[in-house]
Formats: sequence, C-alpha cells, structure tokens
Amino acid sequence: MEADKYAGLYKKRSKYRLKKKHVFLLIALIAILTNPSQEKHQNAVRARFDNYIQNHSESPLTSIQGNPVIDQLIFRSVNSTNYLFFSTTNVVWDNDTHIIGFGIFGKVFISSSVDFYLNKKYN
Repeated sequence: MEADKYAGLYKKRSKYRLKKKHVFLLIALIAILTNPSQEKHQNAVRARFDNYIQNHSESPLTSIQGNPVIDQLIFRSVNSTNYLFFSTTNVVWDNDTHIIGFGIFGKVFISSSVDFYLNKKYN
C-alpha cells in the first residue's frame, strides 16, 4: 500500500519533469529561430546613435546626422556574434572590439555605455 502511494507520486513527478523539458525545448527552439541578424544589430546601433544626436543638440555630431558616409562607417564597424540562443553586438572603437549589446528573441538591446562613450568623446 505504501509502495503504491510512492509509485503514484513518482509518476506525477515524471509527468511534471517531462512537461518542464518540453517547455524548455520549445523556448530554446524559439530563441534559436528568432535570433536577430547582423543587419538588425547594425540598425539598432544606428537608431541608438540617431537617438543620441536628437537628445544632445549641442553635440558636434548633429551636423553629420543623416550623412550616408556615417551610415557606411557604422555598418562597417558594427557586427554581431551568434551564440545560437542569443547574439552580441560588437563595435570597433579605438582599434579595439567592444561588446555593446545583445540580441535575443528578435530584439536587440544596446547598452547605455554607448551614450556614455559618446558624451565622453564629443562633449
């Protein structure tokens, strides 16, 4: 009688673990399929740069807003590294590569360190 009770609990626990595994695998699959492309990372950096220029009208960078040469510079110096479930946004500053953001589930998040660096460099 005692063994039947524990057998029932074991079956319940096994079903719960199986459900947890399925949920985890589904989330992992979604993360893999929606990992942002390098273009999305570059567009996120460009949007962050444009946002910085709009919020800091006294910055000397406002004169270059919308310049196609700057667009090419951003798109040439920004790349991403894919780690299957997520990716990182990398940029080359001062001859060194820095991670400034990450992408997961189709979204790219850029660190506020970009604004700090631009403030330090151009103000």
